[in-house]
Order: sequence, then C-alpha cells, then structure tokens
Amino acid sequence: MSRFFRRLLTALLVFTAASAFCLLLYHYDNKYTQSASQAIAGTLFVSEDDLVAYPVRSLWNGWNFYPDVLLSPKTCENRDKSTVRSVQIGAYSNFAFGSTERTPHGCGTYMLTLLLPETPRQYLIELPEIFSAYRFYIDDELVLSAGETNDEQYRSWLQNRAVSFEGSGTVRLLLAVRDESWIYSGMTYPPAFGTALGVNTQRAVRVCISAAMLTLMLLFASFALWLCLGSMRCPPNSRLFLLLSLSAAVLLSGPVVHALKALPVQPWYTIELVSGYLTTLLIVLLHGRICALPNAVRKAAVLVCAGICGAALLCGVCAAHLSEWSIRAFSDLTVLFRLAVTVYLLGSALYAARRREWHAGALFCADIFYGTLFLWDCLLPAYEPILGKWFYEWGCLLLVCVLGAVFWQDIAQGYRRSLTFTEEQRQMARQLAMQKAHFAQISEKIEESRRQRHDFRQHLRTIAGMAGDPEAQLTYISRITALSEATRPESYCHDPAVDAMLYYYVSSARRTGIRVSVRAELSEDTAAFSVQFCTILGNLLENALEACWRLPESTEKSICLHMKQQFRRLYVVLENSYDGEVNRRGSAFLSRKHTGSGIGTASVRELTRRLGGTVEFEPQESIFRVVLILPERADEEE
Repeated sequence: MSRFFRRLLTALLVFTAASAFCLLLYHYDNKYTQSASQAIAGTLFVSEDDLVAYPVRSLWNGWNFYPDVLLSPKTCENRDKSTVRSVQIGAYSNFAFGSTERTPHGCGTYMLTLLLPETPRQYLIELPEIFSAYRFYIDDELVLSAGETNDEQYRSWLQNRAVSFEGSGTVRLLLAVRDESWIYSGMTYPPAFGTALGVNTQRAVRVCISAAMLTLMLLFASFALWLCLGSMRCPPNSRLFLLLSLSAAVLLSGPVVHALKALPVQPWYTIELVSGYLTTLLIVLLHGRICALPNAVRKAAVLVCAGICGAALLCGVCAAHLSEWSIRAFSDLTVLFRLAVTVYLLGSALYAARRREWHAGALFCADIFYGTLFLWDCLLPAYEPILGKWFYEWGCLLLVCVLGAVFWQDIAQGYRRSLTFTEEQRQMARQLAMQKAHFAQISEKIEESRRQRHDFRQHLRTIAGMAGDPEAQLTYISRITALSEATRPESYCHDPAVDAMLYYYVSSARRTGIRVSVRAELSEDTAAFSVQFCTILGNLLENALEACWRLPESTEKSICLHMKQQFRRLYVVLENSYDGEVNRRGSAFLSRKHTGSGIGTASVRELTRRLGGTVEFEPQESIFRVVLILPERADEEE
C-alpha cells in the first residue's frame, strides 16, 4: 500500500473515531437531547415515575419570558400577559433574541410553573452562570440573589449555584435578571432540576472531571517550569509549552472556579474568553515549530492568531457597549478563524510527514480529530455538555496532550543524545590515555630493540668464540632469540585506536588475575573503526572488567573477545564471567553503581542504533554474552 493510501486510511479511521466520539457526547452528554419531558407554555408536569426515571433534568424549554421588566412574585400577578413570550434557553445568547434592532443588554424575567407530586419531597435546582445579576424566587420567597439588579446600582456577580427546597403540588420559579456588562445576557445555560441526590451527584461529577483536566494541565505546566528552572540551558520550546499549559488550564478551569467562587464579569470573563484564543495561538506556534515550517508561514499564522486574540480582548473589554450586529460579526469571524486553524494544522502535519519527521503521524491524527470536532460543532449547534466539555475544549485538550507527548519525546531524545555525547567524550579521553600508554610501551620496546642491535656484534664475537662447541652455540642463540621476542610490541589488530584500547583493557585484566582471550580478525583497510565503535567497544570491555571484579577472589574469572569482518559486516562477540545477578527495567539494564539505568549499556544501544547495527545482551547462568553486529561502512555514512 502506498504512503498516500496509508495516510488516507488513517485519516478516515481517525475521522470515524472522532465522529463517533462527538455523536456519543451529543446523545448522552447533552442537555438538549434528554428524554425527560419539558415545560409547555410555562408549565412542567413532573410525576413520581418521572422522578424515578429522570432524577435530574435540564429545564431548557417552555419558559415564560417577560422582556424589559424585573418582576417579583407580587408584581407578576397583575402583569399584562400579552407581552409574555415562550423561550428556549440557549437558542439565543442575549436579550436581542437575534434581532439587530434590539440591544443585547437590558433586563427580563423568566417564569416557570412546576406541577410536582403531592407527596412533599426535597428538590434541588442548579443555576449555572446567569448574566449578570439576578434575584431568584421560589413561590413567594427570595431564595437566591447575585449582584445588584437595580439600574442605578447595577453590579454583576456570577457563580454556579444551587438551592434546595421542599415542595409538592404547584411550585412557581421566577428569575428576574439584568445585564449591562457582557456579550451574553440572561439565562444562557439551562438550569438543572431534580432530586437533591441526583443534582448534587451530577454537579460533583462535572467538577471532578474538570478538576482532573485542570490538574493534568497544571502538571504539564509544572514539568515545563522545572525544565526551565532546573538546568542552565533551557530545552527548546519549554517556555512555550509552559505558557500553553497555563493558558489551557485557564480555559478548562471554568466549572471548578465558578463552583467555588462568585466573580464579577470584569475582568474574569474577559480573561476566560481570551484564554481560548490564546490557547489556539500557542498551539499554532508550537505546532509550527515542531513541524519546522518556514519562518514566513509561521510568522503569518502567528500574526493572524494574535489579531484574533486582540479582537477577543477588545470584545471582552467593550462588551457593555457592543451591539447585536458586532457580537454576531465577531462570532462569524471566530468560526472562520477556527476553520483556518484546522487547515493550517493539517497542512503543517502533512509538511512534516513529507520531511519524514518521526512525530508527523501523531500530529496528523490529532489534527484530524481536532478538525472533526470543529466540523461537528458547526453541524450540531444545539449542544451543551452535562458533565464534560464543549467540542472545542476537547479538541484543545487533545492537541495539548499530543504536543506534550511530542515535547516529552524530544526532551527524552535530547537527554539520550546528551548521555551518549558525554560517554563519547569520556571514552575519547580514555582512548587518548590508552594510546599514550600503548605508545610508551612501543617506545620502550623499540629502545630495548635498539640496545640489542647495538650489542649484536658482541653476541657475534661470543658465538664465534664457541666455534668448537656447536651445542653451546645453539644454547646461546636460543637465549638471544628469547630476548629479541621480549622486545616485540604486543599487538591484536592493525587499527591503532582499537589496538591501543585492547592493550589497555587486556593489561588491566591480567594485572588483576583475569584470564583474557582476544581474537581480532580485522582487515588492514576497514571503515568500521571510529570514535563511535571505540566508544561501544570501550563500554563493553569496561562493563566486562567490572563484572569480573565483583566476583570473589577464589572464583575463576575470564573475558573472551572475538571480532571478525565478514559479508561487509563487523561481528563482535564478548563473553565474561559474572555473579549471575541482573537488574532490569523492561529491556534496560539498571546500574549497580547508582540508581537508574546503566549509562554504558544505554550509550551502546543508542550508538549501535545510530550506526544502523544491532546489539543483544544475553545474560546466562555464569556467563554474560554480548553480540554486536555493525555495517562495515556505517561510520563513513555517519
């Protein structure tokens, strides 16, 4: 299957999964799709069977609304019924009711009559944020108020609140509300009504879900902050990811904050509004950096997002003075903006895929999911979550999590590269020391050989003087030969770097009573020997020595090394004695010198992977075996 069809199939699968997710939320976590009965013409009948089947319901339909007046239980009795209109909560977001002729601000009174079972029971009604000041009555009693509704002393004050009451028979709910400060006005979100247990359980679950998401974002932010403050060189994109996590935390914190604290509209709701667009801006910026888009494209995208953030800030600050036309224009602009963001994210992921970036697949799937959520958000406008989040918030949460995973993987790879580089530096320093020691040994042998050549004429005279005794001559010649052999430098292969390393470790092993066997069948002209290969071999020999040193003195210790070039591959087999104790975490070996994974084995794995080879660690009962295979030309390509 070609790459194009694989991507197309992946996109279809992700689109299907995201669509199923949206439809699941729409049907089972939506206030507007509940099967519970709704009010008709301002009256809702609730039976005992209804309470058993639906202990909680959203009151979104059939409210009587009196525009431009603030009524109380006393004044509503004589009110002219001709001005009343039946409204659906959520169909319109303010008092303009979709008309550009009306102002979105002002006041009004909502009224609903409940026909409850005759048996008295404790009920609970939850009022979400109601914009932006109200007085709530149950029958003739004022049970809840927020802010100040008088025109001269108007003061906004919002909180998600609940009030319980004991009722039976006919119960009248009356809500008088005024707004002069926000783009929403009145009862925008449907209240929840039902048994005390049912409503309280629903509220608790909603707050817990929001708190879990908020905690996740704060953990991301704490991790990014630790990276920024915990090292001299801040990892790339860590500050940007810190800002993204904090912005997403503000975006997702609404249910928790509004359940705990009553807040005025300004500046809190402006901050909440801007946080959504700021989160999108930071996602676009970080996404573009990770996908390595051209600077001109990234700057243009950031400028557009910054402009929308500025428009959202201006809209929030000037909300009290906006007309219905300007609010609708801003809403249409944000839809186009989110469409442009979706196209940008998908395009950048495809750009990264063409460049064979390892993270392109994850980002592409996340972007498809985000785009699908945006599509269903446009197709299913009658959606308000009961427990979870809006489609847009789910999409942002997913993108932040995927970007966080990519960011974490980049940090982990950078850490592994840093460990490998540090190990290479250490091995290079040791290699230099080995070569110096090897050179000193060779120099000593050469000097000894020079002295023997100087004394050679004396040996000839001595042999000539033994002309009559052939047996004495042969004995003397054998002694001279033994002295000459002793001056020959010890060598294992033709490569100077590898030969020096082998001489160093073999000498160290033999000094401590370890039996060593080395066979290096390497050609004179090979490209397999380099700093990387010497680092790998040095780590393996060092680990073998340390394993032997941990054995008791009475135990026989041995190291056997065999290297051979064949079929354009370099094969290395190393076996050493050890105490049989192996500490592992998954496939990684844990160090016995410090906590955590062994740096040497991790460096061997990383360098072998980088060179295109394979390495296998095979611990047996008393012998630890390592098998290494490297391409012969790996280092030239590197």
